[in-house]
Amino acid sequence: MNTTETKSVPDFAVIHVRYYGGTYIARASGLGITASCTSHDEAAVNVCASKIYGRDKFNLQLSGVKIWLAKPKEEEKTCQK
Repeated sequence: MNTTETKSVPDFAVIHVRYYGGTYIARASGLGITASCTSHDEAAVNVCASKIYGRDKFNLQLSGVKIWLAKPKEEEKTCQK
């Protein structure tokens, strides 16, 4: 039996980053989504947010020490004449 499952996109995601064993590990709180990177903490956060919202469809804001806030980008509104 095939079922179509739709996942809702959260209004925002809190992403925590830690450095462990030579790797930055980013974890989206409450969503069970993780990502890792050996080069930089922000790179791990970008990959984690991309898993939630899609590539380049989010804005990141540093909200504390190693805590990031990811939000989906606002859709551009077009003027109709």
